[in-house]
Amino acid sequence: MSDTMSKDTKPWYMLAPLAMVIVLAIGWSAFWYYAFTQSQQRYAAWEARAKASGLSLECAKQSWGGYPFRVEMGCDAAQFSRVGGGTDVVLTSRNITALTQVYSPGLVVIQFTGPSNLDINTSEGGGFAIAANHDPALASVLFSEDTPAETSLLIENLQGTLKGAKQAKAGALTATKLNLHGRFADPPQNGKVAYDIAAIADKFSYDGPVRDPIDGGPITFGSFVFSAKLDEMPFPWPARLNETARVWATNTGKLQIHQLDLTRAPIRASMSGELVADAQGKLNGELAGKIVNLDKMLDRLAASGKLSRGEASLAKNMFRMLSGNKDNAAVSTSLAVKQSKIYLGPFKVGKFAPLF
Repeated sequence: MSDTMSKDTKPWYMLAPLAMVIVLAIGWSAFWYYAFTQSQQRYAAWEARAKASGLSLECAKQSWGGYPFRVEMGCDAAQFSRVGGGTDVVLTSRNITALTQVYSPGLVVIQFTGPSNLDINTSEGGGFAIAANHDPALASVLFSEDTPAETSLLIENLQGTLKGAKQAKAGALTATKLNLHGRFADPPQNGKVAYDIAAIADKFSYDGPVRDPIDGGPITFGSFVFSAKLDEMPFPWPARLNETARVWATNTGKLQIHQLDLTRAPIRASMSGELVADAQGKLNGELAGKIVNLDKMLDRLAASGKLSRGEASLAKNMFRMLSGNKDNAAVSTSLAVKQSKIYLGPFKVGKFAPLF
């Protein structure tokens, strides 16, 4: 009789794992649907707040999905706009796909499929326009209480044009990789916040109306690495970019540059330091570090007229002594910035435009 009971109950044991899988699948589907509807509601709430402040995202076709592990929103022929406050921003892309994992709704990953266009225009007649083809670009945004606390952007194989609002023609813009990153260094307090910012670029080139400050040619470099802390920034930002810079200067804000590495063969530079802005928007500060093949840089400065031949020869002799008369040696030096003018030792080699 026991054998008979064993035979009768055996199929139930075999079906138990399947039943557990079905129950888990139903439970997960319910959880996903809850997360899905919550994401749609958060997006609708954001859309209402955004429109009230001049922001909008328009799609020729919008779709939702992502089951079973994520929530995904697709937007074909996307146009993101921010209008008003003296600065208008319009970003268009062939397709934008935003997704978030159901177990981490605060992190949103966005893919942009090119070609893409970015137009920024200010009421003062400033701004610029970028039109570019690129590999699918990725952006990530980490939210904290509906505020973007950390953002990153990666663009690869960028080819396009960059044109300033007051420039007669566009310049060619290329980069094999462009990676931008920003985050709150500290939580916003009393209308101020500090940002950690970073940028990495490989094989960057711009050939247009704005020229290289060293030799007057196209702006090119093999690699570029930058990281810094920008403190005393207004939060939230004013609508106008120049007003943001003005408030930062009034707050006695600092740009603390932790790393600035630049390679433009055969010249390599690695520097760090601090910059501030005065009431007229002019930069002041100092960057210290090392430059390899500084004599080649001085030759380019002389060729472009930034230095006279005599000044270049004097500077080469001075820095050669500092390097121990070794060719291609790394020379410890500094770049001083005074009233937006750039000095290499006692020699003026360039200048920055005022921030406002």
